[in-house]
Amino acid sequence: MKKIYAKTIIVLSLLLCTSVLTAKGVSEASGKKVEDRGPSISYTSTAEVPFFEEEPKLNAIVLETLRNIQSGFDGIYTATTAEDMVGSPAARAFGLIINYDKVEKSDKYIGFIITADKYTGGAHGNTELVSINYDVKTKKIMSLQEALKPASADWLNKLSEEAGKLLLKKVKSGTLISDEEWIKKGTAPAAENFKVFKIERDNVKIIFPQYQVAPYSSGMPEITIPLSFFK
Repeated sequence: MKKIYAKTIIVLSLLLCTSVLTAKGVSEASGKKVEDRGPSISYTSTAEVPFFEEEPKLNAIVLETLRNIQSGFDGIYTATTAEDMVGSPAARAFGLIINYDKVEKSDKYIGFIITADKYTGGAHGNTELVSINYDVKTKKIMSLQEALKPASADWLNKLSEEAGKLLLKKVKSGTLISDEEWIKKGTAPAAENFKVFKIERDNVKIIFPQYQVAPYSSGMPEITIPLSFFK
């Protein structure tokens, strides 16, 4: 069900869309006449997220996540000055599009991944991923370690090793462009390297953000590992 919060964020963000910066630092929204404004910066932002009538705490967590994403992007936009635009050959379109993937839901957890596609006028955009893995009983977001329970004491080392093997297998099959050194660094046994995950029934899906284990052109590689592997 896609409801209240998606619409709320869209309305809030659209207030920023009326602002247009110019090379001389004048806003078109002011209604003043400007001579030779030069390249401009426009900003559009939309968001769509799920809403859970039976889980108000989860809704609050999702809304706060969206606010943090929006705030960070707003900072990039407002920090762009007229001086930054002097050397710009054309208008720069800033855009933020927030969405989410398939919701996994059971009597124990609710999980999905928020995707924030950010465009700042460069050669290509960048994508931020935020995992939402909600424990229905505790009403809190689960860490990967909590989601894998019961798991062996060396679960992180096992995950690191297995992730490296699966990614190198993709490289050998031609489905992923990367190298052993890049993959080894991006799958080192640190929880931060596996922060984007989602429980899918009897498996855990790990997604590696852009540049972590491969170049931008390779996208965001995914691996899936059975939960039984960690016991």
